[in-house]
Amino acid sequence: MQTFVTDLHRGYVVVEVALYPAKDEIDTANNDFTLQISGMDAEFRPQDPTLIAADLQEAAPAQRQVGIVPYGSVGYESGPRRNDPYGNQTGGRGVRTSVGVGVILDRNPPASTSQDQRVMEQELEDKGLPEGVTDAPIAGYLYFAVEKLPKNAEHRLEYQMEHGEKLVLLLPKR
Repeated sequence: MQTFVTDLHRGYVVVEVALYPAKDEIDTANNDFTLQISGMDAEFRPQDPTLIAADLQEAAPAQRQVGIVPYGSVGYESGPRRNDPYGNQTGGRGVRTSVGVGVILDRNPPASTSQDQRVMEQELEDKGLPEGVTDAPIAGYLYFAVEKLPKNAEHRLEYQMEHGEKLVLLLPKR
């Protein structure tokens, strides 16, 4: 099942997070989270949907657009029969039909538009982890920009809680 229309497969690690406040309100921000990946020396912070959409729009590959145009014709012919230069008889009376398909290749498709960028941004914001003060459970996605992942690397998600405590979650290998 594909959760996103926006193509996040290359260049991003997406983690779904749910927080359940026990008693009091909690104040969450995406920057409370870090992602650590074994084999990489960096810590990764969640990216803002606006920056992701702008990055993905710029990186959109120029793909060849293909169009298919069906066509057909029906004709009626009447008149005397005559011989063509090859000795075949042509003409006379009858119905003739033809059908086919035309293929059109556009080698210069239009680039991704600003509307495409706004749609990606809106999708990522809508599905992202809500930020702010809450006393109710919340859930959503965090987006981490990671260029090249080592194979079979362990992922650790760390959540820095308000009182200085850290919650560490080992994520399954993918």
